[in-house]
Amino acid sequence: MLWWRAFIDSVCPIHSTIIHHPTEHDDRIIGYTSPCNHMGATMSESIVMTETVTAQILEQVYQAGALRLALLAHGAKDVVHVQRASAPDWIVRIYPVSDPAPPHDRVTALAQLLVFLEQHQYPAERVVRTIDGKLTTRIDACHVLVTTYLGSPLQVWQPASSGGTDPDRMQAYTAKRDPQLLYSIGALLGRLHALDATGPTVELEIGSGLQAAAELAWASDQLVQLQARVPAHLQEKYARLTRRIQQVRRFDACPQTIIHGDGHLGNVVITPASEYVFIDWEAAGRGAAVTDLGQLLSANVDPADDTLHRAGIQAIIDGYCAHRIVSQIERDLLSDALRFRILVTLAGAFEQRSSLDYQPTQRFWGATYAEWERHARRATRIAHIAQERLDAQSSADV
Repeated sequence: MLWWRAFIDSVCPIHSTIIHHPTEHDDRIIGYTSPCNHMGATMSESIVMTETVTAQILEQVYQAGALRLALLAHGAKDVVHVQRASAPDWIVRIYPVSDPAPPHDRVTALAQLLVFLEQHQYPAERVVRTIDGKLTTRIDACHVLVTTYLGSPLQVWQPASSGGTDPDRMQAYTAKRDPQLLYSIGALLGRLHALDATGPTVELEIGSGLQAAAELAWASDQLVQLQARVPAHLQEKYARLTRRIQQVRRFDACPQTIIHGDGHLGNVVITPASEYVFIDWEAAGRGAAVTDLGQLLSANVDPADDTLHRAGIQAIIDGYCAHRIVSQIERDLLSDALRFRILVTLAGAFEQRSSLDYQPTQRFWGATYAEWERHARRATRIAHIAQERLDAQSSADV
């Protein structure tokens, strides 16, 4: 019997309410199935099963009691917001278990990293253990991790080709213009990179595709696969993007720390205690600290904005350097650290850019293709502003 049905049939109903929050998927995607669901169900059926099974897992394995569920994401993994009647909310992540199992268990590694952060009193989501004290639980075809829910992000995540809503864009724009907020987030990142990453954390690894070299390799491969289908009028643009990706210098010689891997305003929340906290640690592990700093600096500048907010860039550097010194090699590679993920974004969107139905107003992760191209060109200017601030701080310390 298929695991979803077997598990549902094996437990008693509980008192819960299922709320479906719209995601980037809908019923127009005929035949879509979650990786955890091999029943050939349609999108709506798959969502209902995900929510139902989540409720059963929480009752049996976590003794959650009365609750309400809001599905936040449904795809490569399922993410559910658990609203509990008389206790703090949770987030449930349900990952498919592949056969054969990969050598690196990314779910357990994520849980162990969150425990490491808790032990070092670093603000982050906390792991909710099962009733028998385990960090995660496996239910047939799925691996489940439950963490505390900290709140809504400062910037609403946008699907690849979504334009977003005006209030969402205005909220993100306002946050990117607040030097005090950006100082706090820079300090948050600096604190992370300053943690003692020796001992057990040496075993922590970042999954494939989350290191800079792996992301750039993926981008190059995407472009190679498209080469024969690039229209004549885009050949020069294609060649230029290919060269720019190949020219990005590598970060192997840079200091390695625990990095977040996806640090931007969409992954920052402010808690009821007015504390800024990073969420979504899926890409975290050991890596070059400068790539984290570069992404935060890049994400502070809206690709659609015509101006560079110098005060915001300086605030991030000031907050960061309150906890960690940026080495000379990191300064030298800062422009590459700013640029490489923008180039990966452009490579990932190039197929759609080459399609017959492409529209110049079409958005990819909140900005048009032309705006992302401009953002890549501005990386050197952003890095220059950051380097000037670092130099000023070095002079002041002498």
